Amino acid sequence: MALHRQTEQFLKRAATSGRPALESLEPVEARELYDEMAKLAAGKAPDMFATREIDGDGPLGSIPMRLYYPRDRGQELLPVLIYFHGGGFVVGSPDSHDAPCRILAKHSDCLVISVAYRMAPEYPAPIPIDDSWAAVQWIASHARDFGGDPDQLAVGGDSAGANIATLLCIRAREDGPSFRHQLLIYPCTDLTRSFDSHERLAEGYRLTQELVDYFMDHYFCGDLKQRSDPSVSPHSIDDLKELPSATLVSAEYDPLVDEIFAFESKLKDNGNLVNHLHYKGMIHGFINLGRFIDAAEDCLKTCGTELRQVFQKNTFRDH
Repeated sequence: MALHRQTEQFLKRAATSGRPALESLEPVEARELYDEMAKLAAGKAPDMFATREIDGDGPLGSIPMRLYYPRDRGQELLPVLIYFHGGGFVVGSPDSHDAPCRILAKHSDCLVISVAYRMAPEYPAPIPIDDSWAAVQWIASHARDFGGDPDQLAVGGDSAGANIATLLCIRAREDGPSFRHQLLIYPCTDLTRSFDSHERLAEGYRLTQELVDYFMDHYFCGDLKQRSDPSVSPHSIDDLKELPSATLVSAEYDPLVDEIFAFESKLKDNGNLVNHLHYKGMIHGFINLGRFIDAAEDCLKTCGTELRQVFQKNTFRDH
């Protein structure tokens, strides 16, 4: 399938915007630009009953989090989706992913917690993962304090955040907490970038080879030998048994698309339930482009509805 018309129009608009490429900037500047662009591209997001800014405890200090309450819960404890934003482990924040989290909260009827984990290069691999692990441990221990049900936890994210989310599910098999579901939106699962789509889609589709190089160089501080380590690349892990059911999202024109299909096969071969939502004509990062691409909200609505079904009906469609 060709690029979707809306995707093509967005790419043309981005190419003529006059904004510098993220990879041409220092990380602090890149983060400011990324958040600015995300706000402009997000479109209108649903109102929440309430949002809160809190801090959890971690080994390196406090971990900021943003809580989204889709409705007045009264005395009811709501299920919790713990969300990790994308951005190549270098950029991104709860601000850049405010709209997606609002849409997910509305359609999942869950309390969504967006985690501002520490990022590279100030905190290289595996610190972002360890920081996120500390966050989920704190949330599981304190969920009741802010109206969350500690027995109804899910974890999710997009891109780098989805990488973190599935690695946390793997770690939680031994140490808990117990996750009911994992939402993996175009996850980077093989940081060696050995699949063909990295070459086939290296230019012209927003997540370019140069931008991925920029992210990986900062994440590993130039020591790229770490990329195949199972602690950072879930595709390198042989034993993926007994993981939570997964909603997996991919985009046709995403350099990560081949590794996502391979990870789906590996999850299923290990006996896990997976629903793979593949979006034809879409690019990496499309869920953040609700102002320009209708599929952004459609995808998030579908993901939220599926998560609601997991929590309310204890059912999951395996495709």
